[in-house]
Amino acid sequence: MDGTVMGRYLMGDAGYPILPWLMIPFGGSDRTVEERSFDNKFSALRNVIERCFGRLKGMWHCFGWKHIANMQNVCYQFFACCILHNIIIDAGIPVDEELLQRRGREDGDEDNDDDGPAGDYADDDEDYAEAELRREGCTLYASHRIRHDATTALRSSVVRHALHVSRVLGVHAGAQQR
Repeated sequence: MDGTVMGRYLMGDAGYPILPWLMIPFGGSDRTVEERSFDNKFSALRNVIERCFGRLKGMWHCFGWKHIANMQNVCYQFFACCILHNIIIDAGIPVDEELLQRRGREDGDEDNDDDGPAGDYADDDEDYAEAELRREGCTLYASHRIRHDATTALRSSVVRHALHVSRVLGVHAGAQQR
């Protein structure tokens, strides 16, 4: 949002439960303005992440479910592919975008975002309540930052305008007109 570290969470769509370590959108039709704003930013970020994974899966075909043979090594494989992918980008080696898209479709990439409720999947009520509070806190913080930034910008604009008017009219700052 503004560079403030809010914690580290995995991001899921509305089909997942909200958990202390998993952030999901609010969804539904009765969201507040702040919740809709959170969901929009959340969705935009998830889209970027999904495109990144789509490119990696298209480039390195080993990330389809049927190709993951050893779950203990999959993290190392993933890091190796990311490093190789960045080397290719840095070297300016052209990538066939059409081939990447075709491979993504072959792997069955589908966006399963929906705005429906996540269901009752939480392990226990305490985890669910903690996760809800954390998401509410992120939403309130973002709302506060947006309002604070708007107020600061408005205040700065008014001060600049007052200084401009005082220069144009020759009125000294702090002088009172009678």
